[in-house]
Amino acid sequence: MTSESQLQTSLPRSRAEELALSIQENIRQRQLVPGDMVSTLQELRAQTGLARSTVSEAVRLLRERGLLEIRPGRGGGLFLAQVTPVVKLRHTLLNVDNGAAATRDAIELRETTNWALHSNIAAICPNEMARAVYLSTLGYLQQSTAPALDESSPGMSAAYWRQRVEIHEKLVEAIILGREADLAGIVLEHNSPA
Repeated sequence: MTSESQLQTSLPRSRAEELALSIQENIRQRQLVPGDMVSTLQELRAQTGLARSTVSEAVRLLRERGLLEIRPGRGGGLFLAQVTPVVKLRHTLLNVDNGAAATRDAIELRETTNWALHSNIAAICPNEMARAVYLSTLGYLQQSTAPALDESSPGMSAAYWRQRVEIHEKLVEAIILGREADLAGIVLEHNSPA
């Protein structure tokens, strides 16, 4: 069975992925710390000669990985992001390649973290009745959920799990930033089958 890391190294990388790796290496070599300016989109295009869409895709990849943040306006650009606990957990769970036991442990950790996340979301719900329903539903789901599925289960690919993590990250970010208008769409995405 081919692991995801083996598959990634055997497939050709896109120009955007190559640029993203190059930017990461540049950050490492320059020993940048969170908050330091990395570059601007215009500078990257000028330095690399790559198309706007390729540079934008590389930046999107690095933003999704929690490495870059974009600051608009005068003095803005691409800055090295603070690594949040969610990003650290995501990288930990997506980089497990030490066999079945490590993968099983990672899935168990993810499931525990997932239930804890939903419990914390319920706890901050301002509607008392909705909070009670949410918490009781979570309790029922925790008790009745089948054992954790892994990537060998039908439809449960690494891409599926990455998508689930990304949806939860968006949900937490919207809650933290108070973007109530975004929550309904994110919850719909969360509850939609892949």
